[in-house]
Amino acid sequence: MSWHCSLPYSHIYTDPAGRYRLCCVSAPLDKTIHNYSLSEYFYSDEMNSLRKEFETGNLDKVKTLCMKCIEQEKAGDISYRQEWSEEIEQLKCGERHMTFKLSMFGSYCNLSCYMCDPVNSTRRHSDLKKIDWLNEFYFEKQKPLDIEDTLVQLEEFLPYTTAFVIIGGEPLLIDSHYRFLDGLIESGHANEISLNYTSNLTMSVDKFNSYVDKFKNVRLNVSIDGLFDRNDYIRYGSDFQTIVENMHKLKSITRVYYTVSILSVFQCNEANKYFGDKVADFNIVDSPDFLSVRHMPHEIKLELLDTIQVPKVRSELKKPRDEVQWQKALKYISDLDKNRNRKAKDIFYELSEFL
Repeated sequence: MSWHCSLPYSHIYTDPAGRYRLCCVSAPLDKTIHNYSLSEYFYSDEMNSLRKEFETGNLDKVKTLCMKCIEQEKAGDISYRQEWSEEIEQLKCGERHMTFKLSMFGSYCNLSCYMCDPVNSTRRHSDLKKIDWLNEFYFEKQKPLDIEDTLVQLEEFLPYTTAFVIIGGEPLLIDSHYRFLDGLIESGHANEISLNYTSNLTMSVDKFNSYVDKFKNVRLNVSIDGLFDRNDYIRYGSDFQTIVENMHKLKSITRVYYTVSILSVFQCNEANKYFGDKVADFNIVDSPDFLSVRHMPHEIKLELLDTIQVPKVRSELKKPRDEVQWQKALKYISDLDKNRNRKAKDIFYELSEFL
């Protein structure tokens, strides 16, 4: 029996180090975009062999690469494979079936979100280095791609491309991102291509808005981790009111992605009420592990399970905790507070006895 996943047939992903992966949660392959072109990778013997494993269900290397989804499904959860296969099927239109998620633009970002890996934010890297926590987070130096060369490599795929997932850093602040959009427009294919963004939305959206009508569809996922001062603590450097105002100014389809960690979990229900049907998903922090809600004290987890109905959050709360990881999280937040001259316990009163 096959264990089907749409991504190996219609998706190309590169991580911040340039390594090809089947998707953003799979283990990396040996090939990188710096050594193998998009075409060389996609039509390689290795990829054809992996597709064969999916078709036959005789999983060998796939077991290692796709362990995240395998474990999710064993636990009875909906896996990324199931979610994204369905989403990609919905994006297909005639011969257009290819989607791309390429780390092209580097890691420049104006925020220092407390759970973010420094590989995705220059400011985050600087802040973690100051408090000597850099080694506890995922970091590899990003090598931005040459935009003109990437556009040349994409030429053969563009007639069959349905969407690009645009990632950063913070793409709306990166000039090369707009050069890439200009290249897609000049190719003549932009009106058949959808764009999907994740942004902190703390900046002017005027320039971004000027591009929206040039593409078939533009969807922007706003990263929000709480309401008002809670969001601004977690997503350090942001201003909640500015984000909300910019959401109203956007010409694109706008959705909220709420990231669930030990600080943000307390407002899952409030976020649902505040943003209503704009809340698209709840992302669970499992890296770094010490910020996962699974490690919170048992009595707090029980209280949260009494009120939170989001399946993914409930599933994480039900997992076994590790007191060592919880203490590590408290030490980390303490060190952050000292560096920022803030007091988390004044904002997250539910944890005041621990912080």
